[in-house]
Amino acid sequence: MTSRLKEKTFKKYKTLDQRYETIGRIGEGAYGIVRVARELSSSHRVAVKSFKLKLTRESEGIPFSICREINLLKELDHQNILKVKDIVLDKSDGSFYMVTPYCKLDLEKMLNYHKKQIPLDANQTRRLPPKLDRNVIKSMLYQMLCGLNYLHRAWVIHRDLKPANILIHDEGTERGVIKVADFGLARIFKDPLRKLSDDGPVVTIWYRAPELLLGAKHYTPAVDIWSLGCIFNELVTTKPIFEGRESKEAFQRDQLETIFKILGTPSEEDWPEMKDLEFYKLMTHIPHYPPNLEQHTELPSDSLELDLLKRMLCYDPTKRITAAEALKHPLFDQKPVAYMYCFGSDKRLSYNYPDQPIYSENVAQRPPNAVQQPLPQSNVQSVAQQLATTHQKPHHHHHHHQAPSQQQTQQQPATEQTVSSSSNLPQTKQSSSSNGVESKQQQQQTDKKRKKSTKETNSKKKKM
Repeated sequence: MTSRLKEKTFKKYKTLDQRYETIGRIGEGAYGIVRVARELSSSHRVAVKSFKLKLTRESEGIPFSICREINLLKELDHQNILKVKDIVLDKSDGSFYMVTPYCKLDLEKMLNYHKKQIPLDANQTRRLPPKLDRNVIKSMLYQMLCGLNYLHRAWVIHRDLKPANILIHDEGTERGVIKVADFGLARIFKDPLRKLSDDGPVVTIWYRAPELLLGAKHYTPAVDIWSLGCIFNELVTTKPIFEGRESKEAFQRDQLETIFKILGTPSEEDWPEMKDLEFYKLMTHIPHYPPNLEQHTELPSDSLELDLLKRMLCYDPTKRITAAEALKHPLFDQKPVAYMYCFGSDKRLSYNYPDQPIYSENVAQRPPNAVQQPLPQSNVQSVAQQLATTHQKPHHHHHHHQAPSQQQTQQQPATEQTVSSSSNLPQTKQSSSSNGVESKQQQQQTDKKRKKSTKETNSKKKKM
């Protein structure tokens, strides 16, 4: 390993508390704790994600999925992609810290707010909050497509798009800006060293494309577009559109049948390559269903929004609309236009989303402010080599667009010229109910299923 590589990977051994003031804990993931802190130089809040490493002679140090996420986030630079601000290793307790901008809101939290009854007046009358304004959803979708277009042009597939992985800035100059996050399952798909299917199941099951469910060995960025189509409809209805049950078997019959009941059973005319997929013969045992999408969305049958949704949820991945094509869809030429800050200046589009709980930490617990020291030479080499070789560097020579200034994006609607540098908030859950009213029992069941799906996805990441 060259000294230049060492310097690039381990250039910061200062204490985190020289730059950040810890505020408290906000969550815990598969590998460690997430805290919120304040950057001393700017007073901006940041998220500090800590990972516990097993720095032993037998251990390779950083888990593979974390290396993948770090490599991608260090190279990607786009307004709608979460950016890594700092990376620090701490020898004293085997911790590794990744610092990113803090977003207190994600689409899952936003959707939960819009589907749960809360007191809305002085008499404490409980009722559902208003649904998201249709133009807010349009602006969110546009931003998400901008982020995906950037990723796909950089030869990156996200492979785990879901509401919880779409963050929203809810304060400061970037209020209303979407950030695509969690790149633990992301892969570069240009000339991969091994088949993408070798990674095992990807994408949380409710957002998993049919080609993945049928066992495709090779797949494309079209899997991300399918996931985004699911999120789009969920923003409209506040309920997941394809809410199937995940099986322990490789063939996910219930999830496929859930999709068929809504979109209709695909024919070989619709999708010629379908017959070549691993689980095609098993699929033929599922009953035939007619298309029924209009009953599971609240979009008008003759609307441009429904037309775009159908193109995003096309069975054949070769015919599914791409992010670049979707950004040119007539929907985004229709007034009111999509804005790069989805909440805009209209106070009617602002919602009183609850603050994310921040928990104070036990003084006896070690906060993320330990003195950072170089790892033992053997482990430094092991970790640095992981960071350097996990991925090829994404290609950026094909990115033609420059990110607009904050002032420009606040004052101007989204245009085709800003496609690869800005985009709007994506989010909310979909519900087949036309009035948006959901019983408490249904909400609890949905939340329980979502937690189970998330837990299983995190378990798969950990094994990778």
